[in-house]
Amino acid sequence: QEYLSRVYAKGYGCDIVCTRSFNHIGPGQTERFVVSSFVKQAVEVSQKKKSEIACGRMDIIRDFIDVRDVICAYDVILEKGKSGEAYNVCNGKGHSLKEILEYVCGQLNIPVATREDKALMRPIENTVIVGNNEKLRRLGFQPKYDLFRSLDDMIQWWQEKGLTVSSVQER
Repeated sequence: QEYLSRVYAKGYGCDIVCTRSFNHIGPGQTERFVVSSFVKQAVEVSQKKKSEIACGRMDIIRDFIDVRDVICAYDVILEKGKSGEAYNVCNGKGHSLKEILEYVCGQLNIPVATREDKALMRPIENTVIVGNNEKLRRLGFQPKYDLFRSLDDMIQWWQEKGLTVSSVQER
């Protein structure tokens, strides 16, 4: 797709930019995604609605970016991006799923009690995916939400979604 976009941008003068968007997270995300699933399950454990968190591999490292920053990145790319170029929409920092779950459980004052679920395991997994956003930063993009702010907002969202509200510790 990127190659075809470059052909049309350079050969036919079409104004096309490409994005390589990394893992989005943020309040309101469905539990079909790993981080939101962890947060929802941890809130349920904190409310005594379940006793453990189902998980797959915890050593996976990903570059997570808040969806609110993704929107800003797309805006910057639309305004300042160079036709025919591709931009990595990412934070440029990797975090393990274990680190994320430990943080969420710490914020909710619950033990990290997990249950490995084979259905959540992929047969082939790239264990580390972290991007470089320097090209995007040169356009003026600066992420506003770090991982921990995003997680805190996700905790609050899941609590307000209908689960009994409990306080999240201040960072």
